[in-house]
Amino acid sequence: MGVGKATPVKNLTVILGVFFGLLIFREFSWQDRLSLALLGTATLFILLSTIILGKLAPTTELAKQSCPLFLIKPRRKKTSHHTLVGFVLALAAALFYALFGVPGKMVIESMNSIWPYFIFMGQGILLGSLVFYFILAKGKDWSDVSLKDNFWGMLSGILWVLAFASLANTLKLLGMATAWPIANLNTIVTVLYSSLVLREISLRYQAKRVFAGFVLGMTGIALLAGARV
Repeated sequence: MGVGKATPVKNLTVILGVFFGLLIFREFSWQDRLSLALLGTATLFILLSTIILGKLAPTTELAKQSCPLFLIKPRRKKTSHHTLVGFVLALAAALFYALFGVPGKMVIESMNSIWPYFIFMGQGILLGSLVFYFILAKGKDWSDVSLKDNFWGMLSGILWVLAFASLANTLKLLGMATAWPIANLNTIVTVLYSSLVLREISLRYQAKRVFAGFVLGMTGIALLAGARV
């Protein structure tokens, strides 16, 4: 599906993040109807922003043979099939992103500093990576990967740690119901990157849709700020 279309679908996790923040961590009082109304409206705006940007038309077919599902099931050549597979996998990412946030917030709340959490989470990432590597990537020798690709992979990991450090601090300071919607506005950044750098999406005939998604997302941020005041 490409970065520009997969990220908005994955960012539907915002719904679960708000749900967990309200019901599990009780970050908002049910008596404070104004804050709840602002939170609900902000979440709706950010969700609409994600949906609008997720419907931008791609310029090319981007499905690759490395997709885990194609290692289990023979690849079909229909574009609609690739879109369906990508959509399902992106929804799975949305679910698991939200789920890992629950134990993550529980650990972060019990610590004075967020940094020890990275050690624990890193162990889980390593274990999970090894399991998926041996189950889904049999016969693919990681030592064959070029130094250049190793560099880009490690750089993406470093950037992810920096991003998650910001998210972890936000979880601690503002709560999951507020942090998740804000963090998932990376949809705007990825759509612009997808269009201007990766050339996955053409903005020439979709400028109005991009502008609408941007305005809705920024409005959602403003409403979230009002809900926390």
